Amino acid sequence: MFFGGDAMEVGWIFSRELLVAGLASPTPVGEGDVKIDSDVEKMRLHLYGWDGDDRPTEWLTVVLEMPREGVDQFVRDTYRLVPDGLEVDPAIDRLINSINE
Repeated sequence: MFFGGDAMEVGWIFSRELLVAGLASPTPVGEGDVKIDSDVEKMRLHLYGWDGDDRPTEWLTVVLEMPREGVDQFVRDTYRLVPDGLEVDPAIDRLINSINE
């Protein structure tokens, strides 16, 4: 979550598959509001968007730079916790929805 002009909340959602692609690709990956590029040591997550849904007034660009090794470990941990293919398990969706209520 990022706070834009007038404390508007701006959020981005993207799949872990995009992180995997960013780790594997020698060129930038992603389309639209989320793009990733990386080198041997770092990964950069580029987030783009407007500062609100109703009346956008300012274009936002957020660039997060993080150690590549840390992103790789994070992705491995997510696959260990939620194996590939189980991301859409209805029970997990219900649990997440109950937490967010």
